[in-house]
Amino acid sequence: MENIKGEFPMSSFGFLTLNKKTEQLYFSEIAKRAKQFFIEVFCFSPNDIDPKTEEVHGKKYNSAADHWENAIFPIPTFIYDRCFYPSEEILRKNVPIVNWLKNRSDSMFIGNGLPNKWKIYNVLSSHSLLQYYIPKTTKVESTEDIFKNLYAHRKILLKPENGSQGRGIISLELNGKQIELLTQRHKNLIHKIFSKKEQLSKWLQQLTTAHSYLIQPFLELQDREKCPFDIRILLQKNKDNNWQEAGRGIRKGQQGHIISNLHGGGSVHSFTDWLPSIDRNRRILLIDDIETIISHLPVTLEQSFGPLFELGIDIGVAKDGTIWVLDTNSKPGHKTILETNPSIENQLYSAPLEYCKHLALQRS
Repeated sequence: MENIKGEFPMSSFGFLTLNKKTEQLYFSEIAKRAKQFFIEVFCFSPNDIDPKTEEVHGKKYNSAADHWENAIFPIPTFIYDRCFYPSEEILRKNVPIVNWLKNRSDSMFIGNGLPNKWKIYNVLSSHSLLQYYIPKTTKVESTEDIFKNLYAHRKILLKPENGSQGRGIISLELNGKQIELLTQRHKNLIHKIFSKKEQLSKWLQQLTTAHSYLIQPFLELQDREKCPFDIRILLQKNKDNNWQEAGRGIRKGQQGHIISNLHGGGSVHSFTDWLPSIDRNRRILLIDDIETIISHLPVTLEQSFGPLFELGIDIGVAKDGTIWVLDTNSKPGHKTILETNPSIENQLYSAPLEYCKHLALQRS
């Protein structure tokens, strides 16, 4: 194992991740471009930090050999947080270390990250313009909250407060005296029918004891083939600290499913190819609504939660023509944008390094 001693370069950049293999291709493409920015690149998890020495036992990118190798190094000056927490238990275990890193004076996160969906909802739903694009959301305090909403709307969506990548989303629909439940586990659709309220109440009690959930009315966000779909827009900060759009694409789920996320088996399609499929008047309104959302949403979130580097905004287009912000993610995936806009590859992989140089100049 290489041990890096001596003076540590000012521009040291570290990917913080729970799994070094999950986004290895993305990390490697950024690392390949780092040399021209005079930046050394590392990869580590919160558990790679030795609490006694505060040294990291992680990976260093060797630009000469074009591969990652084991190394011991000081905590990098700039940190790009790509930690995803598949469960609340993993979240509780790792967040204290991440917060400790954020509070250090000698290191800096290139984006603060966003809190849970409930906190985001409260900020966006209070905005004079954005509130019209935010689905009405309530927090589950008891299973009776769920039934009250279900009887009022006939069909509702349950979302984990700390969820990402479409995990744990559930739809409930009242059909006569039965209640139909749909959810997904990985790429498999799970379908349950409850004929008695008590059965479902017991199931929901177990669920909401283990996880915090939010309730939304079910929005009809399906295309003509009855496939769920949404528009993913990727925004990133440029070297001048201004927001710019990296690209937009369509994510389309499987027929009869409730989510369009790629982790749930969704596919990627070109926004430009999709746009003519809606009539001209709705097209004009959609473009106008998107511009309103992307010009106000990042700034609004930063005012409440601090500086961000990138944002994935998921926009739903309902059958009645209404436009909805379904999710805002400070750790977005990049596959949708890369597959539909391959010409922006170099710009996308260079963006974290460009922004890192901006932060380095600020610090100096």
